[in-house]
Amino acid sequence: RLNDTYGHAAGDVALLATAHRLNAWCGRHGIAARLGGDEFTAVITDPGNVPDLATLRRELNRPISADGHTIPLAASVGACAVADL
Repeated sequence: RLNDTYGHAAGDVALLATAHRLNAWCGRHGIAARLGGDEFTAVITDPGNVPDLATLRRELNRPISADGHTIPLAASVGACAVADL
């Protein structure tokens, strides 16, 4: 919907902002990747050293600026823990 409303350039800005924000949240304790479309994932190797998911959701939901527009973003966040791989 973002591309339809604001254009593909704004959609690209949103994807880049999301990637940067997710990478910043992971820090040195994980890796983030875009799965495709507007879906991202992160694998955290040391969850005790990253901010909580509520912090991530607030950060991902901050609006962006593109082409003179302030564009609201909406992200959902989930988690799964695995003891040993």
